[in-house]
Amino acid sequence: DHEVQRTIEVAEEVGADDVLWMAEMMTGTTKIVIGQAPEGMRILQEVKVKAEQGGDRHGVSVALSMLGSGGGEARLYDAALAALEEGIEHDRANDQDYSVAYSRAWQARIAFEQGRWDDAVERAELVQRTSPSETGIATTTALAALGRVRVRRGDPGGRERLEKVLEHEHEHEIQHVWSPIAGLAEYHWLRGRRDEMEPVLADGYRRALDTDSEWARGELGFWMWRAGAIDGPPTGAAEPFRLQMEGHWREAAEVWREIGCPYEVALALGDGDATAKFEALQLFDDLGARPAGDLTRSQLREMGVESIPRGPTSRTRGNPASLTNRQLEVLSLIADGLSNGEIAERLYISQKTVEHHVSAVYVKLGVSDRQAAMISARDLLES
Repeated sequence: DHEVQRTIEVAEEVGADDVLWMAEMMTGTTKIVIGQAPEGMRILQEVKVKAEQGGDRHGVSVALSMLGSGGGEARLYDAALAALEEGIEHDRANDQDYSVAYSRAWQARIAFEQGRWDDAVERAELVQRTSPSETGIATTTALAALGRVRVRRGDPGGRERLEKVLEHEHEHEIQHVWSPIAGLAEYHWLRGRRDEMEPVLADGYRRALDTDSEWARGELGFWMWRAGAIDGPPTGAAEPFRLQMEGHWREAAEVWREIGCPYEVALALGDGDATAKFEALQLFDDLGARPAGDLTRSQLREMGVESIPRGPTSRTRGNPASLTNRQLEVLSLIADGLSNGEIAERLYISQKTVEHHVSAVYVKLGVSDRQAAMISARDLLES
């Protein structure tokens, strides 16, 4: 920190704008990693503006990339997605193919975390087809998102995809590989193989503790906790992971709901009582998260609960456009002209959850706006 500050002072004295911007960029990125994300994002945004004013196209590109990936890592999704979209447009105009691939990879990761799994798969496969590097961090990030979607959906090939990504684990910094490590541990957890989780996690967890990344510590710590390898959260774990490991599942669910991660909301609720587990089950079914849904049903049966919903597989097979039952509800209300806020009130869910459903409906209908969705809805629902 002291060395970076000294670099900034010297760069200002001699008028070395490119060195100054890079040093400020390091400051902003560091603040994001150590848990001061809003301040770090503000600094990076200022760097981007200075680079634009100085005509430094490379500086603009790097700043946008840092805003997108750093904001994504800190789960500041709105700001991150805006930066990634702007970065793709900027880098395509300047023939920066690798930067474009990296931004698309982060779009895939964020879509995965937000429960927009069809979008995540589409973005990840686009990176796989177009990235100039087969082992670089763009491909690693994209294929990790693809593998994790497959694990959470129960689709074939998820474990193999993540293991393939992790063949190059030690060639990358921990921030680029903690997600696939967590995904592979989750694969074993969903199948009741707790003894296979710690060997997957141990080295990555150690590396995470050697960094200041609250999200790496939080997510890998969370799965170490699920494995029974630790009793509580590591120091500096991100808030929602910490809350859940401390037994505050309801509070953790609310934080995840505010951030916009519906699967994690359901994971937190799944640690609760029968009522909470039923809410978790609905979220899992809405997402198409069959393994977690099956696990939750098993837990409810063990609690002696009867009349447990069977799940979406048979019920949604004949639904138009492969929409889930909840997505059909949302689509019907869109067709009636209701806003997202009105849909949230009608269905007793958060507006962010509605936004996730609406995004998924758009993808499945192949539309990009509400008017087109309303037209498609009327055709589908009347047929």
